[in-house]
Amino acid sequence: MDAVRRREPAAVRALYDQESARVVRLLGVILGPDSELDDLVQQVFLEVLRSLPSFRGDDRRSLRCWVDRVTVHVARHHIRKRRRWRWLRTTDPELLPEIVSTQASPVARAALRRALELLREAPDEERVCFSLRYVEGMELEAIAEATQMSLATVKRRLVRLRRRFGEAADEPLLAAWLDEVRHED
Repeated sequence: MDAVRRREPAAVRALYDQESARVVRLLGVILGPDSELDDLVQQVFLEVLRSLPSFRGDDRRSLRCWVDRVTVHVARHHIRKRRRWRWLRTTDPELLPEIVSTQASPVARAALRRALELLREAPDEERVCFSLRYVEGMELEAIAEATQMSLATVKRRLVRLRRRFGEAADEPLLAAWLDEVRHED
């Protein structure tokens, strides 16, 4: 940690090597497909280095939590920026993330499309909490720490977005997935 704080190149490179895959995964979970993902990963690490003077931890776990917190902050900012500029973009509603198999059934593709629409329309904080919990699989306490929210606030935001999903669960696969989610919490 001392070497990272002094910004020694080898230590900074080691930090990047250790945490970059997680940052990419968290950004992908929160933002979905995004052409600016590589730039956002770099932005996260620039913010981590810039904010190190206020970091008080000294072990790997606290550093990982710090990187998660910065990642969530960068993702939130990017979501807001995207919303401000959305009117300039035209998007094809048939486009889905590359992770969707071309062999997926039309029902499964429709359910995913609807889920992505609901997430895009959700308030930023609900979307972040939902993505971290149900896509990334983070524990509630870790989400609270990464988002700098109380545990109760995280739970409320999850309930709100699950309710929104429930109201829109007209696709059979989306309804089945929601039933699984309800039993997890």
